[in-house]
Amino acid sequence: MPVRINVGGQKFYYISGPSIIQNLFRSSKDLTTDPSTIRVLHNTFGWPAKDMDILKRDKTGTQAQLRSGAPDIGAHNRIFHNVHLGVHNNLSGSGLADLGPRFARYLEDEMDALEISEEWIEIPNFYHLVRNVAFQASIKAIYGSHIQRIIPNLTRDFWDYDSRMTYLFKNIPRLFVPRAYELRDQLRADIMRWQKFAKENQDPEDEDMEKVEWEEFWGSKLMRERARFMNRIDGMTAEAWAANDLGMMWGYVCFSKSLRSRMGYECANMVIVQTLTSFQ
Repeated sequence: MPVRINVGGQKFYYISGPSIIQNLFRSSKDLTTDPSTIRVLHNTFGWPAKDMDILKRDKTGTQAQLRSGAPDIGAHNRIFHNVHLGVHNNLSGSGLADLGPRFARYLEDEMDALEISEEWIEIPNFYHLVRNVAFQASIKAIYGSHIQRIIPNLTRDFWDYDSRMTYLFKNIPRLFVPRAYELRDQLRADIMRWQKFAKENQDPEDEDMEKVEWEEFWGSKLMRERARFMNRIDGMTAEAWAANDLGMMWGYVCFSKSLRSRMGYECANMVIVQTLTSFQ
């Protein structure tokens, strides 16, 4: 029998026995990850508690067809489906075909900016060098030319935040890990500033931009489309939108190994090694 356990004010379910596990897998189409997704958005990415109804009212699922028994809340309010659709449409096919070469060009720009001379120098952590260069090229490819100017400490703060991410996933109270929450909230505020700037300079509803894969303010078509549907959600706030985009940034940079490989993270290693060996 499943057992519910209260630990640290949180509810966990302990499930054992092969027959129960088999039944769960057989009924997987009737299960949902919405509660865990909502928890991660709130704890880890800073989705405000006051805006939780935006997420909780959407029981329609990620697919085009509404989940069985789910109320019709209007297509514009289907946040889980719209996020899923945007990623699927813009990080595969023609969207990915444009993104890969663009990333490679920006990677070359970042390499040139290192101003590597003919003199050998000691680098304390070569992995961090590769990571930071690849991150900056990736961010420009997805988020446009201005975000790193508006958020000058983005690279440093993002990786510091990433290193403390497990505390937020585990919902450890702010009292014990204040820096993790400070970085989360700071990044959310920084993304809000970038979103405001981008919206003031490029209307995401502009129909003339429909087929444009990349422009300097929103960056990729993915982010412009996200801005469009986020703007249309009933009750959406700037804080909730920024939290969602922080989650998008972390997932894009850190979580999707297949996307990173297709984006050319192997290319990062290749280009850096080629650049260094050219001065031997």
